[in-house]
Amino acid sequence: MMNNDIDVEEFNKKGLLNIYKIPDILNHPKGVIEGAKEIRNKMFYGLTPPFRLVARMLDEINTKEQIESSLALEQVYHSNFHQFNGLLLCPYDVSNNPLNTQGKWVETILENHHSAIFVTATAEQGIAFDMN
Repeated sequence: MMNNDIDVEEFNKKGLLNIYKIPDILNHPKGVIEGAKEIRNKMFYGLTPPFRLVARMLDEINTKEQIESSLALEQVYHSNFHQFNGLLLCPYDVSNNPLNTQGKWVETILENHHSAIFVTATAEQGIAFDMN
């Protein structure tokens, strides 16, 4: 954000920006889904909706467990999105599509989002889709 001239410190001081480091939920004793729910509840505690959230629950999506967990989270969050009072942006680097998924990972990501924006190095080549 700072690289794009967003005054992170000022927004943070005013309480308009909260940065939360998400722990590794793959090691959560109650599993990935319950771990994600606990993290979400901690992140939103004391905040007033509507929420504007930019987040991914898994930092890396390389191993079979990471891929399966990522896809499970996407499906759970999308199927319950009507309960989320706000906007959620999930940033993914699709140029690093997990290996050995035969495109299933990207397909599932697209199925579980209302819109997708593909950003490229030049603005003229970017594209957005509304999947509703």
